[in-house]
Amino acid sequence: MKTNVEISAETTASAEVLWDLISDISLPAQFSREFKGAEWITPAALGSQFVGHNAVGEFTWSTTSTVTGYTPNEVFEWTVEDVNEPVAIWGFRVVRGDVSTLTMYATIGDSFRERRYPTDAALAERMAMWEVNMRDTVDGIVALAEAAHS
Repeated sequence: MKTNVEISAETTASAEVLWDLISDISLPAQFSREFKGAEWITPAALGSQFVGHNAVGEFTWSTTSTVTGYTPNEVFEWTVEDVNEPVAIWGFRVVRGDVSTLTMYATIGDSFRERRYPTDAALAERMAMWEVNMRDTVDGIVALAEAAHS
């Protein structure tokens, strides 16, 4: 059963413009139906932490994430809760070329998946929700990047 999602889009915007957007931890809240925003606990850098807020229907929750990938203009990645036994790993990757490719990716942690989504049907439903929100987020970021680029 699929435990990860990757969504990509090409853009003529520069990696620097994309980086400014993807490293803004609250920006995806503009596009996601689930993610509601975040605040830094420590300043942005590799190893920094932030608290993110989410909601699905009436169910709301917050998590603490640690930045586990931080290469300006290339990678911004965070691990949700325990970095040794993550709830999930999320991130953005930028590949430069004649056009830039922005990819948002996420993988659900094994032990969390087993506890929270014990059936294939439950996991498939959750991955489908991630995919919709991630597509909206990537498309929204690309639109903002291209508007800033022109």
